[in-house]
Amino acid sequence: MTKTNFYLKHRLIFNCALLTLLFLVNCFWGGMSFVVFPLLAVMVLLDNLENGFSYILFCMPYRLINFTTSNIIYYIAIIVYIIKFCFVFFVKEKGKIEKSVLILLGVLVVYCLLPIGNYNYNLFFKLCSIIFVIGAMLLIVKKPNVFRPLFSVRLISVSLLISCLMGLTYFISPYLQTTNLMVVSSNDGSVFRYFGLFRQPNVLAMMCEIIISCLAAAIISQKCNWLDVLLFVLVAAAGVTTFSKTYIIILAVVLFALFVGLMKVNWKKTLLFSLIIVLCGLVVYFIKPVIFTTFVNRFVGKIANCNNFEGVVNMITTGRLSLWKETANYLGNNPLVLIFGRGLGAPALSTLSAHNAYLSMIYQLGLVGSALFVLVIAVLIKQLLKQNKISAAIIIPVIVLALIFCVEDMIFYIL
Repeated sequence: MTKTNFYLKHRLIFNCALLTLLFLVNCFWGGMSFVVFPLLAVMVLLDNLENGFSYILFCMPYRLINFTTSNIIYYIAIIVYIIKFCFVFFVKEKGKIEKSVLILLGVLVVYCLLPIGNYNYNLFFKLCSIIFVIGAMLLIVKKPNVFRPLFSVRLISVSLLISCLMGLTYFISPYLQTTNLMVVSSNDGSVFRYFGLFRQPNVLAMMCEIIISCLAAAIISQKCNWLDVLLFVLVAAAGVTTFSKTYIIILAVVLFALFVGLMKVNWKKTLLFSLIIVLCGLVVYFIKPVIFTTFVNRFVGKIANCNNFEGVVNMITTGRLSLWKETANYLGNNPLVLIFGRGLGAPALSTLSAHNAYLSMIYQLGLVGSALFVLVIAVLIKQLLKQNKISAAIIIPVIVLALIFCVEDMIFYIL
C-alpha cells in the first residue's frame, strides 16, 4: 500500500472522525471534551511520526473548546509524541545530538532556574515552553521529512477554516452561547470581532498572520498550486473578521511582499490577479459599504484624534506603547535586572505583561539569558540551513514573526 493510499484510507478517516466528535462537543457537550482529546494521544501513539505530527497540528485550533481540560490533554498528546520521537530517533535509529547544542541548552535551563526570581507556576510553565520550542526546532533539524512544511501549512489552513465554521454553530449551541465564543465588542462598542473557537480575536488573528505568511512564501517560491492561493484568500478573509489592527498591518506587508515577489516571477499573471482582487473589493464595497466604513473609522478615523506620533502608535497598538515604555524605563533604572533579568517567575510590572516578546524576554532573562536563548536558536537555524536548501521567500514569515513579537509576549507572557 502506497503512502498516499494509506493517508486516504486511514488518516483522512481519523481526521473526519475527530471532526465529527469535536463538532458535537463544540455544539452541545463542551464540558466533556476529555472524551475526544484522549483519542488524539492514542492516534499519535499508534501511527507513524509523520501522521502523528499532522494529528497534533490538525487539532490545534480545537484545543480551547474547554480551556482547561482540552489544553491539558492536548499537551499530554504532544508529550506522548515527543517521547515516541525520541525513542525512534535515539533507540531505533541510533541518532545523536551535537554536544554544543546540549551544553548550550543545559546552561540556559540552569540559568533560568537560578534564584533571581520567584519559583512559581509561571516559571515552570514558561521554562517548559522554552524547552518545547527549542526541542521542536531540534526535531525539525534532525528529521525535517517528518514535518513536511508545505503539507503542514495546508493542513493547519484547512483545520483553522473548519474551526472558524464550527464557531458559527453558536446559533444552535447552548454550550457556545453560555461561554460566549461568538463575538466580542471593541473598546468603543461599535465593532463586533469574530474569533471562532478561540478565547479572543487576537489569537485567531495571530494564527492567520502566521499561516498567510507561510502560504505567501510557498506561492512566491512556486511550490504551490491554485489550492494554496484559495487557502490564502480564505485564511486572509478569516483574519479580517477579527478586526485586529496588527493583522491589517501584517496583511498589508504580506500582500506587498507577495506582489513584489510574483512580479519577478510572472508580471502579467500578477497584474491580472491583482486586478481581480481590486474588482472583488469593489463588489464587496457596493454590496456592503458598511464593512469599509468600519475599517476606515477603526484604523484611519481615530488618527485625527491623536495629538502626536506617540498617540498614533498607542492607537495602532491599542495602548501597548505605554506598556513598552513602562518596561523600558524599569530596565533603564535597574541595571542588574537589565543584565541578569528578574527571573521567569517574576510578576508583571503592571496589571498586564509588556506585550512585546523582546522586552519581556530581557525583563525576565536579562541580556545574559536572552543572549543564551538567541544563541541556541541561532545554532539550530545554522544546522538547518546546512542540511536543507531553503527558498529566499522564507524571509516573509520571518518578518511576520518579528512583527508579531513586537506586539505579543508569546512564550514570555506573564500569567
